[in-house]
Amino acid sequence: MRPAVLFAVLTLMVGAAACTDSQAGIPRPSSTESTTPTTSNSGNPSSRPRSLPLDGVDPCTLITQAQRAAFAIDQPPRGGTQPGGPLEGSPTCNYSTSHGSTNDYGFLIISSTQLGLAEYLGQLKDSPRRRQVTVSGFPGAQDELPASPGDDACFVDVDVADGQLIEVQFGQVGSSRPLPMETLCAKAVEVAQAALTTLQGQR
Repeated sequence: MRPAVLFAVLTLMVGAAACTDSQAGIPRPSSTESTTPTTSNSGNPSSRPRSLPLDGVDPCTLITQAQRAAFAIDQPPRGGTQPGGPLEGSPTCNYSTSHGSTNDYGFLIISSTQLGLAEYLGQLKDSPRRRQVTVSGFPGAQDELPASPGDDACFVDVDVADGQLIEVQFGQVGSSRPLPMETLCAKAVEVAQAALTTLQGQR
């Protein structure tokens, strides 16, 4: 499958197993046990340099035109709503490339005002591929979702305010020139940094 518009394809994907929730079309294992957050995965909200509330924020305003150009995104952002999983109902924005583009990747941003980072991670299955990260001084978590070469994705979740987070999903589908997971995660962090820069300018 050629990724003419990557996240348009991802949005149509369906979770293959009953034990997963569909996060913007990408199956991400959810916990079937206790939803109590685990501090080892949650970061430390008190380490936030400041609070950046997301109330009323459209995620399609978080990546500016100049930033989209820097990421080689040549299509207008497309807003939506998270269809399922712990972040169900949260605003989303899809950033993708045009048909025939040489870029085989895209990203999606979710802005959640219903769950903080610790609470959200507490509702996902533990993963040996998950690790704590810091994005522009804000605590976060990075989660790899390997599939097959050319069909991988990386998630970066950032704690921005009490009970609120931004999630970036950066991935590729059917890429003939697959990016390594390390690059996908680096790109996801870059997108999260850009979104935080824009958000701080709005606050």
